Amino acid sequence: MNKFVIIGGAPKTGTSSVFKYLSDHPDINPSKVKETGYFLSDDTLSVQSYKNQFSSPGSNKIFLEASTGYLGSSKNVPDKIKETLGDNVNVIFILRNPVERLYSYFWYRKSIAKDFKYASFHDFISASLDFENCKYIFVNDPHIYDLSVMSHGKYFDFISRYIDLFGKQNTVILSYDDLLKSPSTFIENICHSIGLDDSFYKNYDFRRFNETMSFHSRYLHYFANTINSKYEVFLRRNDKIKSILKTVYKKLNLKKVGYPEISEADRDFLATYYEASILNLSEHVDKSSFPWVFDR
Repeated sequence: MNKFVIIGGAPKTGTSSVFKYLSDHPDINPSKVKETGYFLSDDTLSVQSYKNQFSSPGSNKIFLEASTGYLGSSKNVPDKIKETLGDNVNVIFILRNPVERLYSYFWYRKSIAKDFKYASFHDFISASLDFENCKYIFVNDPHIYDLSVMSHGKYFDFISRYIDLFGKQNTVILSYDDLLKSPSTFIENICHSIGLDDSFYKNYDFRRFNETMSFHSRYLHYFANTINSKYEVFLRRNDKIKSILKTVYKKLNLKKVGYPEISEADRDFLATYYEASILNLSEHVDKSSFPWVFDR
């Protein structure tokens, strides 16, 4: 019987890096592209059509994918996973302070989307609130997913269904702060949770992937991301080529890593917005790994 490991979110919490680290393990059969989005589809689902999303559909290895939209894009996703794959599933969620995550997401989208229309983070928050309260107004808006990301930071509202269906043992909640602190320990903990031999990572190079950065030319960055998406399967199979191209590109267009500080007013508003969900999450995580959950 096959085992499935799904990294279900959240966006901007290091999922690209973790997917890469795990994909390199010889006992892992990764999806052809990082985010299959398979369970977001309204099409008829089956185990075989799901397996076809992976490098080796007939493999006996652990099947791995990382679709960050599984956290908040549809409340039906956990039920679809359960109905299609059964019980032999581990779902991993990497959680970050939702205020910091949303701010990082805003700058990420601002850097890669040439038609991203929100000039300031405050404008983005306001539009997200309007969307949450009156979704029908935005039915033809190309930024619908962007505007839903703020509500996805109410993590426990979505994770609770996964816990109900797969149990606490198979619903793995991890800390983005722990990933930053020690990638090796972080991956070791995942290996223990999913039954994977962690000795492979003894001398492993834990590089970071998909960091939020600023660029000289937004349009050149948009073009580069389009190429990266189009040839993702090839580039994942040829990591050395991707690494060389990435190094050259950064020399040409990288401005800086990171972004300005968030305003206190926006931070305080979002802290209140997320307060109830964070309180519910506190019953399922520990203080040492999730200080932002307890230091309110």
